[in-house]
Amino acid sequence: MNTIPVSKARLWTGRILSGLIGLLMLVTAATQITLAGDVAAQSARYGYLADDLRLLGVALALTAILYVVPGTQVLGAILLTGYFGGAIGTHVSHQEPFVPAVVMGVLVWVSLWLRDPRIHDFARMRVRV
Repeated sequence: MNTIPVSKARLWTGRILSGLIGLLMLVTAATQITLAGDVAAQSARYGYLADDLRLLGVALALTAILYVVPGTQVLGAILLTGYFGGAIGTHVSHQEPFVPAVVMGVLVWVSLWLRDPRIHDFARMRVRV
């Protein structure tokens, strides 16, 4: 593949967007780990116990860290996609809006596409038969 260099504007846009997503995920993880506010009560209606929620919070924190670190960003994006897929499934099963989780999942990959030329090249790939 012929990798096209990433412009500074595109690189910094991707970094800022990724940083905001990572920060949001770390804040969400912290609320899950500490059971801040009514997080435990809200999660109980979905069938998540407090201990399960803490475990999910730790997993989310690690995933967010993997996502913002350049060497592990693709693995982090894959894991965040799985996290948002689970969120979508939970909301669909309770007949609740799930669009925010879809938007976040898309933003994860858009921000990665902006800052990583490998993802940009992969998106341009054509299958030849």
